[in-house]
Amino acid sequence: MYTEARLYRRLYRRFRRRCCGLSLVEVAVFIFVVGVGVAGVISVLNFSVQHSADPFPVKQALSVAEGLLDEILAKSYSALPGTGSRNLYDDVDDYNGYSVTGVTTIDGTPLTGLSNYKVDVAVAASTLDGITAKRVTVTVTYPAAGGTPYRLSGYRMNY
Repeated sequence: MYTEARLYRRLYRRFRRRCCGLSLVEVAVFIFVVGVGVAGVISVLNFSVQHSADPFPVKQALSVAEGLLDEILAKSYSALPGTGSRNLYDDVDDYNGYSVTGVTTIDGTPLTGLSNYKVDVAVAASTLDGITAKRVTVTVTYPAAGGTPYRLSGYRMNY
């Protein structure tokens, strides 16, 4: 029969034979591989964080153009007597030639952060399959984004 000490020695020898450690070379290779992988992931994250705001001026310009186009297309097709400032415009033709630097609300209040945007509006008579319409083109330019003009067009018909 085994004594307790002998039993522990025998189990210890068995355990010692099954367990294998890592050599210094294996640990060094593991650290190198993990380090290269982490460096690659960090460089990709760094690039995406640096360029995450690049499309923001484009989205703002398109939002400004959409808002003004919606405002214009909601006005009357027929010429009405009101002209003057933008808050008195009452028909689509009043906006023809409208040009401003710095986006404002309809009553002239400047919008924060949009002072560099240039907005131009053109209204021209057009025909769509024999139907008379007015083509409204809103052009928004942001100089810091390379001065690329972003244009949206819509048609107002007499209905």
